[in-house]
Amino acid sequence: MKGPFARLVVHRDAHITVLDKPPSVPARVLAEHFGRPLATPLDEAASGLVVLGAPAAAAGLGPATWHLGTTGDG
Repeated sequence: MKGPFARLVVHRDAHITVLDKPPSVPARVLAEHFGRPLATPLDEAASGLVVLGAPAAAAGLGPATWHLGTTGDG
């Protein structure tokens, strides 16, 4: 993948794209750039992980719940 936001991609598969969002870029801009809806609510000014893609239930993957944790929290 090329472009100014390519370096932000942490994970990408057929269902979701996870990005490491810098505080200077609104989440809606990232969603528009990648052509996928925001799957997690996020303060526009915050930095952190952003999940793009259809919620899990809409994609037929189970409950519509996202959990982004650290290693070892299950």
